[in-house]
Amino acid sequence: MKIGLACNSWNQKEGLERLLKSCSDFDRRIVIDGRYYQRSDGPKFSGYELICDKTDSELYYLADCPEYVKRDSYLRIAEDLDVIIILDDDEVILKWDRKEFEESLEARKKPDSFAYNIEFWENDQKYEVPRVIVNPSQCYYKNKHNMIWHDNLEIFGRLIGPKINGIVAKHDKSFRESFRESYNRQYRQSHAFE
Repeated sequence: MKIGLACNSWNQKEGLERLLKSCSDFDRRIVIDGRYYQRSDGPKFSGYELICDKTDSELYYLADCPEYVKRDSYLRIAEDLDVIIILDDDEVILKWDRKEFEESLEARKKPDSFAYNIEFWENDQKYEVPRVIVNPSQCYYKNKHNMIWHDNLEIFGRLIGPKINGIVAKHDKSFRESFRESYNRQYRQSHAFE
């Protein structure tokens, strides 16, 4: 089973480096760098070259477009992967056991499910969130940054499988500056449906 990380990132070097280091046992680590359209804060691209070189990660550039377009690009790039795990630059893997993950996925995989949950921590609360995408090159983002589709079916609406063991992730914004969070909130409010 070929497993990859898919990360949409921008202007967050410390968080990205922490994430990439936590994914050392992945077959590929794909990073899409670039500022979203209608943003003027921060650089167009983030200067991630050294971080990606150090962590043997792939770096691609795509800026001035909606978030779902950036995210869709890693699905296109992942054509040789069986599975991608989608994590952002303000997230980190706390536990990774590849053998347990592969066995759990094989035992729970269903032919009509393309997304599976992982254990995910945020603000000391445990959730299950869909971050594992099977057959990523057969999927696509459609008009919104958190909606993945297969054929004409919305995966996150209908086709989410059970939780997969062997991986635990955490949301952690500790590296983000307060001015960046302020811009992010404003941007999300005006682009909530993209």
